[in-house]
Amino acid sequence: MVQSRVDSITAQLRAIKLLACSSYNDGWVASASKKDLVMLRHVIDRLIKQCPSFGDLEKEWEQEILINVLRNVDDS
Repeated sequence: MVQSRVDSITAQLRAIKLLACSSYNDGWVASASKKDLVMLRHVIDRLIKQCPSFGDLEKEWEQEILINVLRNVDDS
């Protein structure tokens, strides 16, 4: 269930990114889309800071992310 939430949110974020990067959109739409992503990053960072620490488990999450980056798993 958790992964499906992540996948759903990731798909929505990718759709916004496509709007920001599409050469078919004017600057107004593209800049508004990028602004949405920047605002969402701020909201997510703030929400993460409000959550309790999970110590070693969080280190495992970071290692998982690093492994995916090194394997070139594309998140975009």
